[in-house]
Amino acid sequence: VFSDAGGLYLQDRPIRLSDVREASGVGVRYKTPVGALALDYGFKTDRRQHESLGRLHFSVGATF
Repeated sequence: VFSDAGGLYLQDRPIRLSDVREASGVGVRYKTPVGALALDYGFKTDRRQHESLGRLHFSVGATF
């Protein structure tokens, strides 16, 4: 289970608190010889009109 907040900024500009987006979700990890396999699904807790409910993310390698 996780909770996350952050932003993506494509131009150099002042960061406003209203630009920060939030998400919560669940994930699983499986240890392999090449690193952890990770599968996460994050739900957008501040979803805007016409946005999807969330996003699936898959990764292989080290976790932080």
